[in-house]
Amino acid sequence: MSTKIFTNPGLAIALLAFLLNIQPVQSIQRDLFQDSEYPVVIVDGTHFYEYTVQVREGFFRIRVKFGLSEDEVIRYNPHAKDGLKAGMKLLIPVSKEAAKKTDATKPSSTELTAAKKTDSLVTKPSPTIIRARKQHFKIAFLLPFMLDQRNEASDSRFVEFYSGALLAIHQAKAKGRQIEVYTFDTEKSDLRMMEILTNDIMDEVDLIVGPAYSNHVPMVCDFARIHKITTIIPFTSRIFDLNNNPWLYQFNPGQEAELHKLFEVLTGEYRPANLVLVENPYTASTDEGNQLVSQLKVLLRNAGREFRTLTVDPANTNALQSAIEPQRENLYIFNTNRITTLSGQLRQLVHLSDSFAVKIYEPYAWKTSKTEKPSSFYLSIFRNEYPEKEYEDYMQLFASVFNWLPSTEHPRFDLLGFDLLNFYFASVDLPADKKKAKYPVFEGIQSTILFEKTTEKGGYINKQLNHFE
Repeated sequence: MSTKIFTNPGLAIALLAFLLNIQPVQSIQRDLFQDSEYPVVIVDGTHFYEYTVQVREGFFRIRVKFGLSEDEVIRYNPHAKDGLKAGMKLLIPVSKEAAKKTDATKPSSTELTAAKKTDSLVTKPSPTIIRARKQHFKIAFLLPFMLDQRNEASDSRFVEFYSGALLAIHQAKAKGRQIEVYTFDTEKSDLRMMEILTNDIMDEVDLIVGPAYSNHVPMVCDFARIHKITTIIPFTSRIFDLNNNPWLYQFNPGQEAELHKLFEVLTGEYRPANLVLVENPYTASTDEGNQLVSQLKVLLRNAGREFRTLTVDPANTNALQSAIEPQRENLYIFNTNRITTLSGQLRQLVHLSDSFAVKIYEPYAWKTSKTEKPSSFYLSIFRNEYPEKEYEDYMQLFASVFNWLPSTEHPRFDLLGFDLLNFYFASVDLPADKKKAKYPVFEGIQSTILFEKTTEKGGYINKQLNHFE
């Protein structure tokens, strides 16, 4: 089991090329190994790094490590056409810029000795650093790229999140920041995550971005608290240590924030509406929609907000009409997040909406569903429209670096990565009194971010939720 570490955005982009089966931009790909520990040889006037193939290392690992396709490796190394074997020597072309520096910047014997002592499972090319400012950041990404899992496809959401984050880092470096990027493939394994967190490099980082899966969160949270490392958790809201760990930043507001925002909307703008809570008696108690409706009923009763409860079997597609009030807007909320169980009832509401004012509350996860629905309102941490100029500039930057387009929608995971890393760089220089209880509002392209402390000794949670029709 190997831990993969990539220490600059150029090599990280080669990783993206491997994951998405694309060719990285050449101007970035070929400038990866300045000051590398690999020996340099000159063949017919061309500079090459001489690399020794490791045990169980195939073409896909070479592609990830050096950004070279299998055809390119064979072009420079015809002896590799029948496959790679441990101990085989490969010639890896050096960029022209790096070649000019090679003779003057060969690694010292001390450096080579230190490199040999490094964990044999770790590959660490030196980063390209712009030294315009004194600030120096080390950022670790803990994301499941699934490189070693041949039977599991890489999740494009995490690849695209990572690509957007790299673009934010690219912009920060252009402004003079010194940044080293360490990228770990966490897979889904607890064992892999434990292996990563025991790596000495992790003790030195300034920021952790991740993890993606909730089973990894407790380990990473404990590590962040012990080592006092700022940790942005972009995806999950199941962070049980948030109230006691000041180093955590939870971007996804979670169910409590949704509950209170929904209550605010129902007792404000929608107070005149006929509110109908539809309860399926077979919905599991662990269903977040069921938990939301149960807590919502308590808040509504305490506030004196009238509502009607219908207990309806999902197979009964005619029962919803009994709650209709013809002279009012009729607002339905279901006690499940599983839209697949509601297709018949939603079709009935679509039919009723021809004659009555009918609307549903739509959990954000339903936005990508093709199930037919009546008109709705929803809550989201993401904008439904992007600022035109900022978005245009971002897409131009994306196109200049990658020759592919993001495929995720609602939300765009590349924009999520871009916004979160830009928030970090914008906030890191703030004086302590400006972020003690909460941070200033940060306006990203896709998200408005408002991190507030959960408790005096706790971490931060994003409190920005938007109401959309």
